[in-house]
Amino acid sequence: MRLLRTFLASSLIFVATAAWAGHITGQVRLDSGQVADNVRVQLRSDMIAFQAETTTDRQGRFTFDGLPLTTFHLWVEFPGYMAYNSTIDISMSKMSYEGITLRRDRSKDAREVPPEGPNSSVDARVAQIPAEAKDEFQQGQKRSAANDPFGAIAHFKKAIELFANYAEAFQLLGGAYLQQGNLALAEQAFAKAVAIENRLANAQLALGLTRNLMGRTREAEPPLLRAVELDPKNPDAHFELAKNQFALQKFPDAEAHAQRSLELKPQNPPVYVVLGYSLLRQKKVAQAEEAFRHFLKLDPANPMAGDVRQVEAMIEQHERQTRQP
Repeated sequence: MRLLRTFLASSLIFVATAAWAGHITGQVRLDSGQVADNVRVQLRSDMIAFQAETTTDRQGRFTFDGLPLTTFHLWVEFPGYMAYNSTIDISMSKMSYEGITLRRDRSKDAREVPPEGPNSSVDARVAQIPAEAKDEFQQGQKRSAANDPFGAIAHFKKAIELFANYAEAFQLLGGAYLQQGNLALAEQAFAKAVAIENRLANAQLALGLTRNLMGRTREAEPPLLRAVELDPKNPDAHFELAKNQFALQKFPDAEAHAQRSLELKPQNPPVYVVLGYSLLRQKKVAQAEEAFRHFLKLDPANPMAGDVRQVEAMIEQHERQTRQP
């Protein structure tokens, strides 16, 4: 349990850290599998006054750096292919990777239509946000970036007063409360955010993380599963879910999500600890030892290193005893 608390405390530091250096990267391919170079990629935010565009390189890759931490609309247009659009929230994850496949437009009378499917309701809600509420939201972001959670909270509350369905403001309000260590109010704000808009992956992640910190691991599981469903390439979402599954004694699932987190972000030492303990609980001793060795090699000064070394010593002692006639 002490180990789990250490994991959760490190997660609190991760979520509470604010910055204005987000980035969105990705690659564009055609439905034939060919990479698409010189394709126009556009980015805008309705939360703040922001718009940018770029073109893909020879490998079909694109990058937007130095982004404010908020929600963006990304869309791609290429002659002869259907327009692609998505909603991306980097307000907490600070980064996103988009793997985009453009589908050939086979209709003879291709015409521009309003967005359909899951993003359409998001666009409709965001379009209703008053300019005054957006301004309060932006001021709250600036106060968060200046490490002033009290000032941020005041602005986010004002934004919510001006627009009651401001899910993004509830999300960042929860982050400010979390920065203060007020888990109860943070949980309430995150829960409100996902009640308004359940496609906010980072709000789902933050809600699950906060409930983990509160010891409400069973209630944390649904939003963490949803976060991974919404953003399957987020290593932090898989890591948080792995910790949750370990606490719920679902060790094979904890192992699977820890492995996925490491596939997406190999240089993250604490994930190896979760992986190691999950393997150990399944009596996969050799694999657990390998995970622990990776952890100690990557971060020998980590506060958890002492506990991990003790576990390794106990494993070695047990193996010596079993080898004795």
